[in-house]
Amino acid sequence: MRISGPARFSIASLMLLVLACAAAAALFFKLLKLFENSGTYAIDGPVLVLLCIGLNAIALATARRHNGYQFLTQIGIACGLLLANIHLFESKTRIVPYAIPINLFALLVAPIVLRRLGRTKRKSTPARRFAKSAYRAYALAVFNLLILVAEFKVQLIIIENFGS
Repeated sequence: MRISGPARFSIASLMLLVLACAAAAALFFKLLKLFENSGTYAIDGPVLVLLCIGLNAIALATARRHNGYQFLTQIGIACGLLLANIHLFESKTRIVPYAIPINLFALLVAPIVLRRLGRTKRKSTPARRFAKSAYRAYALAVFNLLILVAEFKVQLIIIENFGS
């Protein structure tokens, strides 16, 4: 496929790039602290998590033909949700028993509510189109996290059965 014209970057796309990189860096260093006593996985664990998020985001954005904004938003949201879940489960407060309902809301109910709000018969405006694209990025970020959890479960099964 031929690219027509030079690549142009707007301030908004650079801000999304910085946001996605900041969320990925925060997640990387949080995972680095969690994996520090795990031997081989001290560096490999965080790298594999971010690699899975990035590759899943590329695959989902390619399959859905999303633009760069949605792709970067998806990575930022996926890293942010995973980081929030790690902080939630690490906290020793009263909120830990409510972690499952909070995750259920963040991963299942919020996308349905956002989709319902995005589906109106009113005139399409730039704000509505942006909200629709943000919803799609959020929904795919949630799907990305579900794929990530499934990948790690399969890897754990393989390591337990065939690893040394």
